[in-house]
Amino acid sequence: MKAIIAFLAITSTVLLFGSIVGNPLNIQNSDESTFHKVVSQLFKTEGIENNPPKIKLISPLPNSLVDSSVGLFWIGNDKDRDALIYYVYVGENEKELKLIKTTHKSSIIVNLEEGKEYFWRVDAFDGKSFARSNIWKFETLEKKWTALIYLNGDNDLSLYAEKELNELLNTTSEINITILFDGPYENDSCLYEIRNGNSQILTPSFLEKEVNMGDAKVLKNCINFIRSREKTNNIILEIWGHGNGWLGTCFDKTNSDMLTLEEIKNAVGKVSILIFSSCYMGNVEVAYALRNTADYMIACEASLPAGCLPHKDIFDAINSNMNPEEICFTIIEKFSDYVGFLSSSFAVWNLSKMEYLSQKVNEFSIEMKEENYNEILEFRNLSSYCLQYIDLFEFAKLTYNFLNYEEAKNVMDAINETILLNYGEKRGVGIYFPLPVYQSKYYPDTDFCISNEWDEFIAKL
Repeated sequence: MKAIIAFLAITSTVLLFGSIVGNPLNIQNSDESTFHKVVSQLFKTEGIENNPPKIKLISPLPNSLVDSSVGLFWIGNDKDRDALIYYVYVGENEKELKLIKTTHKSSIIVNLEEGKEYFWRVDAFDGKSFARSNIWKFETLEKKWTALIYLNGDNDLSLYAEKELNELLNTTSEINITILFDGPYENDSCLYEIRNGNSQILTPSFLEKEVNMGDAKVLKNCINFIRSREKTNNIILEIWGHGNGWLGTCFDKTNSDMLTLEEIKNAVGKVSILIFSSCYMGNVEVAYALRNTADYMIACEASLPAGCLPHKDIFDAINSNMNPEEICFTIIEKFSDYVGFLSSSFAVWNLSKMEYLSQKVNEFSIEMKEENYNEILEFRNLSSYCLQYIDLFEFAKLTYNFLNYEEAKNVMDAINETILLNYGEKRGVGIYFPLPVYQSKYYPDTDFCISNEWDEFIAKL
């Protein structure tokens, strides 16, 4: 009881002191604030030893780039198992940090200004003494948009690639555009930047005179360069070149190499919009593999005319105030104006829906395993647009109309939720379905098939 009375008396003294001097935690510049000293002295009792708390910052890591709405995380512990109070300080100058939060929790979310450098620390108080963390620094990202065009002309598309490059260099876009170009000749690789309508050649240390566009390291270096230079995660990445669906894209003739989906996933990390100016990339297998690589994907399920994206029209129409969907819709609109007609489909995918779509395809596959071979083969032939791929929506529609499978209708509904906008004769979602004799032994190893029974379904036909 005496201990409780003593504690209450000391607490009253601390509160009285606080009311006299005002907010004691506003004192920032000394190694130990007056408040800390007073409280520490008040709790010094002869014969009683106190173990001070320990505090360690966790995230964001030093020198990291984070969103302006950022979570601050730390770990505090006390050997005496005393309850801890945390005092969180943030500021643009490490010598002038300001108290922004007092809490019992070990994390907070703060909303800061974009494109600025911040310092932060956390103090812990166990009722007897204080502990102070190190000071860490981070930088907030800007909300502006930037674009990277990965333009591979090191193949039989070189003339079209050069045309695209010239068009891009003449854009007056509000957003910054970076272009990695590689043509068919030796040592003709070049990195361009378009900023405020003016273009210049960049020579970063990672760039060789002749790059292998099928090498994931080249793509990764470009992405990292953009992130560090532009300080934004609002990135539009366009991969331009030959495509071959789930096998990969961006074939580099000089090096006989191409980017696989696994390489793209590991190199890119996460961007906002991923565009494939390549054939056969608008299929379930590609979208599922890259579902965590971008928020939105724009791709064509069948063959795509070379040089068909009107880059100048697109980028002149995009501004930094647009949200991702508005930019995607602008791309499809300008594309449709330019090409006039497309027998397949160029479509915007909401990749957050891919788990849902995959689930519905899986349920459909299981139900179809026992169906009559001849009917399935007929539906497959009617919905195919090449040797390897079929239009999934058309295949499900035929199945539903003739066999009345509810699972087929569920696939159609899931496609309608996944595809936000498309232009062309088809719905925009392809899926691998060659005749058994042409099926690849590597197909079951794709991310999509590992989590799905579609490969087992088509293999039984």
